[in-house]
Amino acid sequence: MVRLRVADQQVVSMALIRPRVAAYVVRRIVGGIELLVFDLEGLPEIGTQVPVGDIRSTESRKEAALREVKAATGLDIVRAVTELGIIETPHPLSGQPRQTSYWVFEAADDLPSTWRHVVASDDGADEADEDDGIVFLCRWESLPLTVALVDQQGALLAQLPLLLA
Repeated sequence: MVRLRVADQQVVSMALIRPRVAAYVVRRIVGGIELLVFDLEGLPEIGTQVPVGDIRSTESRKEAALREVKAATGLDIVRAVTELGIIETPHPLSGQPRQTSYWVFEAADDLPSTWRHVVASDDGADEADEDDGIVFLCRWESLPLTVALVDQQGALLAQLPLLLA
């Protein structure tokens, strides 16, 4: 929250817009496209997600998206396709504004269909202590998805088939 003082000495409060990234990691398969999604082990109530996170002050949106892909999935070799768009939405609990930049990355088609990724301190994240030991259950889902993504993360999925055609 930012507080501004205007000419007549009133204090005006303004909510800061939290900048974030979301990553659609895709791979091409015979007959279509798959999207990389994950669930958190032992926390099914959280729901299915794509890599999402805050943008650090020292990084670009693309760098943040690549960092989030590695943190959530362990993948560090993906090819950036494009920034798909930016959407502003309120946080589902606090209602505070968030601006999410959606990125598309393409992964190799020879990755396993499912895998577990355990967050460790050496993953390079500043918040690694807090995330240490979290287990991401990663998998590929065919588009169009039959599973819902949490927190409006699927907002731009409909654009992928046209973009990747």
